Amino acid sequence: MSRDVDAVIAALKVVLKEAEERQSEGGWWPVTTVNRWIGRLPGADDGLWDKLILEGDEDGTAEARDILMHARATIAYLEANRDGITGA
Repeated sequence: MSRDVDAVIAALKVVLKEAEERQSEGGWWPVTTVNRWIGRLPGADDGLWDKLILEGDEDGTAEARDILMHARATIAYLEANRDGITGA
């Protein structure tokens, strides 16, 4: 399972890097930018990670700064807990 978690962390780091590089553009981004990777965590199909899903507005978007903050926090959480994460 840790390989799955490591893969999600790696993907979120790519999202974070891209978001940081484009931060000056601001604007609104689709929440699927981060949520698609959270959906690949072990147990995601069973709703295990629903609390990590970023809620967007009615268009499914969030401000770029919220995407950045969410990606950073999710990466930190997964890295701190990677050894204890198992599938549901």
